[in-house]
Amino acid sequence: MLAPPSHAATPAATPRVFAVSTMEPLPATFPVSELAKLEGTGDVSPAASTPNGFKLQNPGIMRSDYVYDSDSIYQNAGDCGVVICTAKAQVKIQFHQEVIGRTSHTWRLRMIMAEYSNPGNLTWSYSSTYWCGINIQLADDQLCDDADAAPSNATMSVNTVVNKPWGAPNGITVFPMVQATTIFSDGAEVTNKFRGWDTLSTASTTRLNTTSGTGN
Repeated sequence: MLAPPSHAATPAATPRVFAVSTMEPLPATFPVSELAKLEGTGDVSPAASTPNGFKLQNPGIMRSDYVYDSDSIYQNAGDCGVVICTAKAQVKIQFHQEVIGRTSHTWRLRMIMAEYSNPGNLTWSYSSTYWCGINIQLADDQLCDDADAAPSNATMSVNTVVNKPWGAPNGITVFPMVQATTIFSDGAEVTNKFRGWDTLSTASTTRLNTTSGTGN
């Protein structure tokens, strides 16, 4: 007599980890089709000799002649099955820029990174990196290279106010750039690049410019 057919269960597919940044918090679950739209967005790379991909984030707000804040961004980790994706952890980040003013050629910068939600009980680590740029009208931007400038492509503390001088020259327009990265314990890694607001470097009236390049 023939043995009855086997009805052993087919092993479930391993969920695919995702890592994306968004302007709004992700819902707890969402269709896989929505993830493709999120992954298709990214930082625009400007035609310049400064590092690629830095831009005013959405675009933020110039609060005074001396203070600029980017819009907030959410860095997200989660996984997707065949039909549904699940958000496991979200980090909220924002870039803060302050010009000391008058004769000072220094910014006070802060890369703010904090837990927004963590239903997946993940752990993670933060890091950020700083660059200094010179906005050159109708030409490629350049990195700050004055001897008194804080070095570009240097590690910058997260969630701490950091002083960053851009150098001694007057009559130039400068801007900070900070890259922020979160590495989640499920292997997801999300990076965003923040361009700061244009700053007028002068002998006695240093301040933010009334308008700014965007990095786009």
